Amino acid sequence: MSRGGHFTVIGAGIVGIACASYLQRAGYRVTIVDSRPPGEGCSFGNAGLISPGACVPFSMPDLLWQVPRFLSDPLGPLAVRWAYLPQALPWLLRFLAAGRPRRVREVSRAMAALSRRPARPISSANPGSFTSPSGRTAPSATR
Repeated sequence: MSRGGHFTVIGAGIVGIACASYLQRAGYRVTIVDSRPPGEGCSFGNAGLISPGACVPFSMPDLLWQVPRFLSDPLGPLAVRWAYLPQALPWLLRFLAAGRPRRVREVSRAMAALSRRPARPISSANPGSFTSPSGRTAPSATR
């Protein structure tokens, strides 16, 4: 079934491939544009996984007390050029404010909701294959 329409999907990660597969199943022609082969960008690092275990935000209530130790370690998780501090300070303060207990609970609930089981598993899709502009053919999104 062809609806005659054509879509171009930017990005061959898990989200781009999933979108393209659903469009293709609905009868549209699809072109995926990415400078790298499918799954080798952002989806490579997370293995295409949306993890329920990753629903805790980075800013936590006790983070403020760890900042001095982080700043004193040149290889630590927080490095700020002192000359840049006046520019970075508004963002840093918002980041720390996001670590208030109430806000952490709100963000955690919202992030957990994103990783709940979809109404229909993605693996039931029948995406076929996709050809990139460079001529590479990607196997189905469920590989």
